[in-house]
Amino acid sequence: MGLTPIVALAWAGCADDSDGSLGGPVYVDPGGTHGAEISVSVIGRGRVTTNIPGLDCPGDCFAKYVFASAGADGAAGAISLKASPTRGSKFKGWSFSTEPVGTRGRGPANCNPVVRAGADPSVDTKALEIELPYGETAGIVPTGQEGPCVDFNKVPVVYSVTATFDVDPPAIVDAGNDGGPPLEALYTTPTVGAVGREIGITQGGYLYWHFTSGGQSGVAYGSNPRGVAPQTVQQIVAPGSAITVFEVDAYGVAYQTNLGAISVIRYGSTTPSTMGGSPPTCAALAVDTSYNVYCRTTSTIVQWLASSGYATPTVLYTAVPSGNDLHVESASGSMTFSSTSAILSLPILGASGADASPTTVVSAVGANSLEANFSRFFWLESGGYVYASSSKSAPTTSYDTDVPPSTLFRHLAEDKNSASFFWVASSSAIYHAYYFGGTGPSATQPFRTGLSGVNGMTADNTYVYTSHSDGTIRRANVSGL
Repeated sequence: MGLTPIVALAWAGCADDSDGSLGGPVYVDPGGTHGAEISVSVIGRGRVTTNIPGLDCPGDCFAKYVFASAGADGAAGAISLKASPTRGSKFKGWSFSTEPVGTRGRGPANCNPVVRAGADPSVDTKALEIELPYGETAGIVPTGQEGPCVDFNKVPVVYSVTATFDVDPPAIVDAGNDGGPPLEALYTTPTVGAVGREIGITQGGYLYWHFTSGGQSGVAYGSNPRGVAPQTVQQIVAPGSAITVFEVDAYGVAYQTNLGAISVIRYGSTTPSTMGGSPPTCAALAVDTSYNVYCRTTSTIVQWLASSGYATPTVLYTAVPSGNDLHVESASGSMTFSSTSAILSLPILGASGADASPTTVVSAVGANSLEANFSRFFWLESGGYVYASSSKSAPTTSYDTDVPPSTLFRHLAEDKNSASFFWVASSSAIYHAYYFGGTGPSATQPFRTGLSGVNGMTADNTYVYTSHSDGTIRRANVSGL
């Protein structure tokens, strides 16, 4: 076709005639001035390729196609771009930026870069495949060089293209094994390509959840999850640093990022407050009735007081057994947490930063995912068993469900106002049990089965709420249990 070898350059901006002595690339006369430079950005989950090798994005997202002259074989044609959605996504469309872009022209260093506007071709922006014509345009040479560089302002056209892919939510199918209706779509994804993670509900019925998108984390919010569905989701923390710990308690949300920052969002609020001082790395976080924030590390428990504006952390205890959960209600009460062999408690008032001497609440247990409502604790144990305590006072008796649903349990949620509790097994089924006082939990019952991509769950006395891999939040009515 007369097309010169593809030059796939990946510089930010433009460079001069460097000899590479500093380790950079060597830039030479690129040859002809007829062709196309193409820079592609992909939003969402999908791929963009060309009919001629040189561009395959994500990965290789810039390519330059240059002909020896406008009369060369094929120079009157076009380069084809093809959008290919990944499974579970759909192609939303193409867009073009006309922002000026610099390139290496044929002239000497003083004539470069040559700047010209991005082309906005006449194409069907919804088509999966489009053609971008080759061409040549007169660019602008550096200021003050208009005279010496008058013969060196011709460069190939440039296309700055964005391909957007949107989530095509897969059907979350209820297999009907439990006889209940399918989960109801409550909130759509907070951003393209989001994946729902941990979710919780606060006092007042406010729903908060953690989502990821492109390796970054954000926080979303729903103010009326019991209302008519579907509803509009509010993104209150845009995707940024990865969230490593995320906890929703009755009085607020506490989370820590991989950069170490800890923030709290009071229930009903959409504004985070950041902890001061030098926060440690937390294994668990908690928020109490006064919005104070607590961090459990591998060996300490640390507190930030809301009354002081979260300015300085205070070490309450050292030599605390390691674990990954923490439950706190009132600053005048006690904190509860699990070890490898027990559920333990420590008083908050009077804590002096000395070594912990915890009281055993429940012995001979290996708790995971410790949760609590107003009267008892609930937790998961290895082997798939789900337990509940007879009370929250030490010492207390523990009871397990009659039949473990699966060894692949993932999430536990309790109704704060009743004796119902729920858990997810293998991300595809939700199970349910009642607590019957001194006789312990009822036998395990399936609540919803045949699901897909369940990544988090919470509950109140009206609905079970689930977060999913497609970014949606869904719910199921618990009436009739």
